[in-house]
Amino acid sequence: LGGQVVLMLDNDNAGLKGTALTGDRLSNSADVFVALYDQHQPTDVGSLELQEALVRPIGYTTWKMLRQNDLAKFEKKKEIG
Repeated sequence: LGGQVVLMLDNDNAGLKGTALTGDRLSNSADVFVALYDQHQPTDVGSLELQEALVRPIGYTTWKMLRQNDLAKFEKKKEIG
């Protein structure tokens, strides 16, 4: 695959899990970044904030480190369930 991929999923539990799953899968074959924004979902983002989020995404590894506590909660639930 190669190249760069910018992930911009919803800012909810499903989006968080989806970003982690997709980022893990794609990071073996592409440079993966995550666009950060404040709204619940990308369709709620204004054009200026959207442009800024896509121009200044953070690396997937950095995103994963920043969200490690949230991601650990999902792993615990998976082990229990």
